[in-house]
Amino acid sequence: MKNRILLLILAIFIISYAISQENPTVPSVNLKTLEGQTINTSSFSNDGNFYLISFWATWCKPCRKELSTITEILR
Repeated sequence: MKNRILLLILAIFIISYAISQENPTVPSVNLKTLEGQTINTSSFSNDGNFYLISFWATWCKPCRKELSTITEILR
């Protein structure tokens, strides 16, 4: 439960920081893909589109439901 709260606070901080900037950008963060590769968010270029970064776990039922909903919306 503490981990979820911490991740939620972190996500809110990152989003509010990006929105508060005159030229909103994603902060530079290293992320690991499902394939095990490390990528940095500074390499993203949105070309007018948006990015959704969701932190989740396979054992988390609400997380799995969220991923299913996101998949439905993006189709």
